[in-house]
Amino acid sequence: MSKLHEPITLYYVDDDRDDLDVFELAIQPFLASVVLFEIGADLLSSLDKPILPAIVFVDLNMPSFTGFQIIEYIRSKKRFEKLPIVVLSTSIDYRTKQTCWELGADFCIVKPRQIQKLTTALQYVTGIDWTKHRRSFENFEFLFENNS
Repeated sequence: MSKLHEPITLYYVDDDRDDLDVFELAIQPFLASVVLFEIGADLLSSLDKPILPAIVFVDLNMPSFTGFQIIEYIRSKKRFEKLPIVVLSTSIDYRTKQTCWELGADFCIVKPRQIQKLTTALQYVTGIDWTKHRRSFENFEFLFENNS
């Protein structure tokens, strides 16, 4: 018999409302709670609450606060040093991936076009035991399998 996961809360910031809606649909089958933000400053102020989310998902290309700045801010605070940060963006080339890594992100996902692929990636990331996870640049990105 499989072990049931305790309900967790995720935060996701993205300035594109459509991407937020797709994320919410993709995560719905297996997650209790997701808090969506269109503005990075709103996400950051929400982290002042006593209970932190299980994972923070960050888009990179946003006005005002970029995803890079959000990662950098979160990692600058001792309280958030163990808070998993997952980059979820359409633009992740090698240099971008390296910058996210150096700023302290824990993982990255290139936004897929199919909602089922996003669900698979999110299921993988939410299944990681972040208390035991060891950061590794070689295993920093979720790779989609091309099954025919």
